[in-house]
Amino acid sequence: MIYDVAVVGAGPAGLAASLTAARHGAKVLLLEKQWRTGRRLAVTGGGRGNVGNLHLDVNFYNIEARPLLEAAADRLQADALTSFLRSVGVLVFADEEGRLYPYTRQAQTVVRSMEDMLEEWQVTLELETELVDFQRQSHGPFRLSTMRGERLARTLVLAVGGTARPTLGGDATAFKLLQKKGYSLRPPKPALVSLVTEKTLAKADGVRVIAEGTLRDRQGKIVKTSAGEYQITKNGLTGIAAMQLGRYVSGDRGPYELTLDFAPHMSADEVAKWLRHVIALQPTRDGRFILTSLLPQKLAVLLASGKKNAGTFADVAVPSLVQAVKETKLSVLGTNDWEQAQVMSGGVTSEMLDTKTLESQIDEGLFMCGEMLDVDGETGGYNLHWAFMSGRTAGCEAAKKALSRRAD
Repeated sequence: MIYDVAVVGAGPAGLAASLTAARHGAKVLLLEKQWRTGRRLAVTGGGRGNVGNLHLDVNFYNIEARPLLEAAADRLQADALTSFLRSVGVLVFADEEGRLYPYTRQAQTVVRSMEDMLEEWQVTLELETELVDFQRQSHGPFRLSTMRGERLARTLVLAVGGTARPTLGGDATAFKLLQKKGYSLRPPKPALVSLVTEKTLAKADGVRVIAEGTLRDRQGKIVKTSAGEYQITKNGLTGIAAMQLGRYVSGDRGPYELTLDFAPHMSADEVAKWLRHVIALQPTRDGRFILTSLLPQKLAVLLASGKKNAGTFADVAVPSLVQAVKETKLSVLGTNDWEQAQVMSGGVTSEMLDTKTLESQIDEGLFMCGEMLDVDGETGGYNLHWAFMSGRTAGCEAAKKALSRRAD
């Protein structure tokens, strides 16, 4: 049998591509190397399924992604995503920060709905089937080599994901294959990943705190600022704000220094004035606890360690305490590994594709979408928005090309 469209990868991009192609009348084959579809999708947003965001802008993505994001208007339209999800039976709502979730607050709802639609639209799904190679036959279909034999398809959509979360299917096999075929890749590295730092704050392990972090490279140039929740760990920092910085940590600009402001809504003078007020109220209080009105106790005690009675050190210690609150500096040693990363930074570059249709510049009839391309966004649903929207584009364009070939 010759399928109209073969899609490789049953993550969010591959599912979107398959359903879109089928809705355009194509006979679709979906190949997935894992034992089930949407494994990473099912755990996104802590299992609640942060599938998108109302507030979309190119600035929420890596700068290399702009040609792909700006090539079609719907790639940065929340309405386009919600419309697509409704078309596969998923109703979403936005929280107070604009993050989109399924109405059930369960990521598994999205996976089940899309699986049901695969059956409804008669998409042939083959699980535990890994693509080994593909070749475009002269004026003919693609010949796909898998561990279970060969398959033929008029067009091919690659939606193989990235290298993050290996236990959920992430690996570099497809990238090695594409490089052999002449495709250019920006080297993959972990993104949305925790930071490994010097252990200055290790004794405050487990503390969550709102702060603003400023990452600087070895020349002292500001690389990125990230405000929000940080969680201190034995080895560094995690939490949404810390993970936003992960993609910017690379060996060529390091070592890095991170400056943490634990009172981002107060000036240094305001912090000093407040501390002197607290000291005046409780001059005999143990100085180690003087920061507890501003910070969680475990962190407050660590930053004020060595201090004695508050009243005896006010003039000397207040400036150093203000600096600890407003400018705690940490050396950033790197990031955690692929298993801890939510997404991959890097991938097939935009120059390899027609940015509007996502068709390969090398192999006619080959389309790519999702995380495998050089597009990675901040936390908040931006990566899944790209996956769904790029998958929809690739599926639509692959189906149109396949049906025109079938007619010929």
